[in-house]
Amino acid sequence: MILSIIDILLISGVLSGFIFSLFLLLKRTRSSGLFLALILFSLSYNLLIFLVLKYRLYDEYSWLHWFPYGLNFLLGPLLFFYVKFLTNPEEKWKRSYAYHFLFVLPDFTHSMYHLIVGRVVKHEIFHYVLDRQGFIALIFIGIYLYQSSKLIKEYDEKLPRVYSTLKRKKLNWLQSLFKFLFVLFVITIFQGAIDFIYDLNFDVLEFFQLLLVVSIFWLGLNGIYQLDEKNDFKGATYFTMPEEKSSQIVERVKKITEHYKLFLDPELSLNDLQQIVQEFSSREISSALNQHLNKNFHRFINEYRVNEFKQKVLQGDTKYKTLYGIAQDSGFSSKATFNRVFKSIMNTSPREFVSSLETNS
Repeated sequence: MILSIIDILLISGVLSGFIFSLFLLLKRTRSSGLFLALILFSLSYNLLIFLVLKYRLYDEYSWLHWFPYGLNFLLGPLLFFYVKFLTNPEEKWKRSYAYHFLFVLPDFTHSMYHLIVGRVVKHEIFHYVLDRQGFIALIFIGIYLYQSSKLIKEYDEKLPRVYSTLKRKKLNWLQSLFKFLFVLFVITIFQGAIDFIYDLNFDVLEFFQLLLVVSIFWLGLNGIYQLDEKNDFKGATYFTMPEEKSSQIVERVKKITEHYKLFLDPELSLNDLQQIVQEFSSREISSALNQHLNKNFHRFINEYRVNEFKQKVLQGDTKYKTLYGIAQDSGFSSKATFNRVFKSIMNTSPREFVSSLETNS
């Protein structure tokens, strides 16, 4: 057997996926980590089956038919529950969720067929459908991808309610991966439609397998990094309270925030603030900010940071510090975040703001 460069790349994807999976399982992470391990295992397994088919190993080792010809139907539910548990750490496993994984059964039909009748095809039309059932599985993957994207959108809406800095919390890498998978989904649908009419050779199909290798590394490296991020969404759900109470909470929160200059902590969260205030719950604080000031926690804290920046500029800090240096002293964690937040609050960029002050003076 002579391996091509593409074969070596595919084998590296298989081994990397299995290593990532093993690492996650041995680490005994929370539920999202377990689903990530299963996704990486499934993708790697599919790549391995492609190589087994390419080199006709089924003809030599008939016992391989005890294993499915791929785990395509399983991928959709795994992706969905990975996102579900990642974006909602409080989520608990329910017995009803198990029904989603019954879709794995069609993955066994093709291999079971050959296990019963052998390698000789006796039912051409039936075998033809089995041979291309991965194309049918794409429909299920597409549905679960769409539902997963909705969960990420809901997650993004919750973040500003409980965090003052969003950069490390946002799942931009996962959104980008989903866009990539969606493009891959469309391409594969097109390829599958052609394959129904013409048998595509392995040289054409190898291109799509290489894209799976990219997905494995992308998901594996970013997913493992994401495991260290712990989210607390207490207070992410608003409720209505008497106006007198909301006013009381806001005044108390303002007093403590200003006295201790809590906004100077770039990683300040609603939970951090609540532990200092203590008299009110996280949910009461976030609801009061929303009801009385029409602001989320992110906006509330970052307005203090912007005001702190403006004050330092007026005091002449620009003579010995860069704008970003002043921004860091004001509680901002990154230059991009500072520029975006400042412009959203002041309707002008920091540089334009400083320039206007110099012109006026």
